[in-house]
Amino acid sequence: AFRHIRGLSNAGVAAALGGLPGFVMVDFDSTLTEGDTISLLTELRKSKCSKGEELDAYRSRVDKVVQHYVADRGNLDADEAATSDLELLLSEGEKIEHRSLDRVEGALLLEGLRREELRAVGSTAVTLQDSVNDFLLKAARFDVPVYVCSANWSKDLIIGALEKFSAVKAIESADLEFDERTGLSTGKIQRRIVSAFDKQRALRRRKEQHKVP
Repeated sequence: AFRHIRGLSNAGVAAALGGLPGFVMVDFDSTLTEGDTISLLTELRKSKCSKGEELDAYRSRVDKVVQHYVADRGNLDADEAATSDLELLLSEGEKIEHRSLDRVEGALLLEGLRREELRAVGSTAVTLQDSVNDFLLKAARFDVPVYVCSANWSKDLIIGALEKFSAVKAIESADLEFDERTGLSTGKIQRRIVSAFDKQRALRRRKEQHKVP
């Protein structure tokens, strides 16, 4: 047994001996945070609108996207065939998420944002759950790497909220697309993590990386 664990990190040794996990993967919104943080993105974009017609038009576009999403989720919840079949439910849910992202992009809801603004919002406006600080500090103490896997639309928002925690080794998420010339978001979203299936694949990659069965 000891020949097997020679050369492993402290976390790897602990996992091999049945103690601490070799790594932890967690979601962000409503897992590490108090509630969903997507609205912080639209609030930031809304703050860039001039008062009057521009602001009203932006609010209207947000409302339409939300209304379509709520209607789609309601229809899925009422679908007895889907709700009785987990894989079908997740598959249909994935389609809903992509349709919603299509609408977000089409309405240009997140155009014109800068990375540094998003990180600032993450560090000042995101509220972490009470136990998260202690959890992440202990993970660092015991050398247990923490990976965040989230369908949040901004990786920079997540970085801003968690960059002070050394236990967080990587963040996999959807993310805004940025224009290399201007540094501004284009309104498009890079859909690396959208659904439960994406998160499942990300977990498998981490398990392979850490040689966890």
